[in-house]
Amino acid sequence: MVGSCSSSADGDLPAVGDFRAGDCQTIAPDLLSIARDTGALGTATEPPQQVRDSLKTAQDRIRAVQPGLETDLAAPVGALVVAVAAVRLRSDTKSFVPSLGTELSTANRAVIDLCTG
Repeated sequence: MVGSCSSSADGDLPAVGDFRAGDCQTIAPDLLSIARDTGALGTATEPPQQVRDSLKTAQDRIRAVQPGLETDLAAPVGALVVAVAAVRLRSDTKSFVPSLGTELSTANRAVIDLCTG
């Protein structure tokens, strides 16, 4: 794991500069935003609107670059986009369960690790 952090409030999150050049650098701010958002989900049964809005923004930005992603990123980023969609959909339909936040965190962490490892 990369030793530097973007701030003490972000726990074990790497800094944007720790992501490898190319697509990882491009999506790094969104990956870090999703990580902070999933941390804010906790055990809530209804994610706060601010988190839902932030997830939408990050998902939209990632989807915009998704078609041309480097080969090794395609599948894990695809899984991440689906995990964000599940959280957003279940939030919108008032059927969110905390395990969806855990799944989102796991999918996001897989991409972060790939991009910083």
